[in-house]
Amino acid sequence: MKFAYLNLLDQPRGNYMLDCLVNAGLMPAVVIEERSSLAQKGRDSLNGELRRIAPEIPLPRSLHDIIAGQTVRHVEVENHNDAQCERILREVAPDLIVLGDTRIILPPIINLAPLGVVNVHPGYLPLVRGNNPYVWAILHDLPQGVSVHFIDEDVDTGPIIVRQKLEPVAGGSYPGLLHGINVLCGELLVEAIAAIEDGETGMPQSSFPEAHDALPTFRAASAQIKEMALVKLRQQQ
Repeated sequence: MKFAYLNLLDQPRGNYMLDCLVNAGLMPAVVIEERSSLAQKGRDSLNGELRRIAPEIPLPRSLHDIIAGQTVRHVEVENHNDAQCERILREVAPDLIVLGDTRIILPPIINLAPLGVVNVHPGYLPLVRGNNPYVWAILHDLPQGVSVHFIDEDVDTGPIIVRQKLEPVAGGSYPGLLHGINVLCGELLVEAIAAIEDGETGMPQSSFPEAHDALPTFRAASAQIKEMALVKLRQQQ
């Protein structure tokens, strides 16, 4: 199965997931990174948090280190939804597109791969959809977790391939939570790709018992909302 891997430029969670794929012998035909202000903002934010627990827990490896010595095509684009990215994907003709950390992917990109587009959502679907799900999960007393799903034209609503809750760690910090999510993202993505190779097509989110409890799709958490979540997390320690 030939797949393309999309990620915001040097985004740490996306790099960690790619590292897990490569270590499992799952090599992409192409890695397409988006060099944009969105990429820089996300990279700086997550790296800033993860550095708080380094060097005890090393930062995810860079793309350069991950694919060193491998014959993997690497391309940078300005936007994963632009014509350049579409042209590259048509040239590569992957069976599957796998998303690291990206912006919301739109048609026609999501229609290019016969097997679809897979997203790794750092939240427990269908309960927590949208941006910064781990922040909103703290505030709304919802489970932390990771869900790997096929995408459709809405946000985080496509069929779920695999999902798992992240068990809380006593005295856990916010950077520690983010690291735990990164690890689970990598583990579940490898599991999901193996399942897709075996013919897995995912389960509609409406079939899960939690579907009727799902909250509206969350927007990106503001600095004020994030601080509220951090205060609540500290109170739980």
